[in-house]
Amino acid sequence: MELPGIELRRITTIGSSIVTAAGVILVTATFIDQPVLALVLCGVTLMAGYLAIIDFQQHRLPNVYTGPLAAFTTVGLGLCGYLYDVPGRTLNGILFGVGFTILFFVLHLVAKLGMGDVKYAYTVGLVTGWFSYTTLVTAFMITSLSAALAAVAILVVTRDTKLKIAYGPYMSLGLIIAVVFAT
Repeated sequence: MELPGIELRRITTIGSSIVTAAGVILVTATFIDQPVLALVLCGVTLMAGYLAIIDFQQHRLPNVYTGPLAAFTTVGLGLCGYLYDVPGRTLNGILFGVGFTILFFVLHLVAKLGMGDVKYAYTVGLVTGWFSYTTLVTAFMITSLSAALAAVAILVVTRDTKLKIAYGPYMSLGLIIAVVFAT
């Protein structure tokens, strides 16, 4: 998709990189007293930014990234649960991750959401659910609202009613913002 006079690929790459860098800085500052958690969340934030760029450009979230990210996040937050003596958070995170995946699978069936988004939903649900149900809902609301705003803006500019919108970047945005404000 090309907008008049705008190279969209460059804008989305720069925008995703800025959001990711800000997310890493804010996550580090927010969780400085919990270094292992900060490290895990920085890793997730970096991959979220990278997945946003890939999805903007290719309209897919490759298994080669979503699978290892889910494993890294599960193990990393499991370790954090053990180290910080909050093992219940890990179980909650896993359950919310599975629940979020099921919700996104239903959306895949009824709204043609991509399977990459369904697989990425586990990581988003796990991380946000590790903090609280409120953080999970916040991430989902930010994801939905930012994607809707982008879709309306693109619709107004291009007038293309059959345009497909990459949903992964908005999932990444919701994840990053919700985690930064989780405490």
